[in-house]
Amino acid sequence: MKRGHKVLLLATIISLFTLAYSPVQADWSVVTTTDDMTGESSVIATSSFTKSVSPMGFPYANVKARMYAACTLRDDGSPFFWGYLHFTAVPNVTNSKIEYGSIILPVTMRWDSGEIGTHTFMQESGSEFLTPYDLSPAEFVANARSHNTLAIQLAWHGQNRPVFKISLAGSSAAIAAIVSTCKPL
Repeated sequence: MKRGHKVLLLATIISLFTLAYSPVQADWSVVTTTDDMTGESSVIATSSFTKSVSPMGFPYANVKARMYAACTLRDDGSPFFWGYLHFTAVPNVTNSKIEYGSIILPVTMRWDSGEIGTHTFMQESGSEFLTPYDLSPAEFVANARSHNTLAIQLAWHGQNRPVFKISLAGSSAAIAAIVSTCKPL
């Protein structure tokens, strides 16, 4: 193989590797779900999954995170916006407490390159999902709509506080879609 072809092949492999393992990805999708029992519909926008910025060790090496923003119509026909974080494994955090039967845990957050703050999230025992506890669901969704990146950090047992950078590119359009869809008929 000629030297020029080897260089081109190596550059292609490196580019594909970088794209495949980049912690920030830009696509959001929108789906509508219906509760089989109640018939209640929800419109959900979701980011793509992202790995932690620094690799996590065993048994969490393949853990990924993403964000959901959703809207459900209340009984009175008004929209209720909510959002949460989803991990591909149950977060095992070291600095949590039990309150009213749920796990309450701090999550360090940063929207874009703004101020770093800590908010509490709620986790049901054994769940892969974290729901904002000390900020309103509408505020959580509004922040996603008006920013480009959400960095989150948890005190994950044995993992030296991994950081996940969730791309919010495309979130504004996806959330606008759920806002326009989530209206009384």
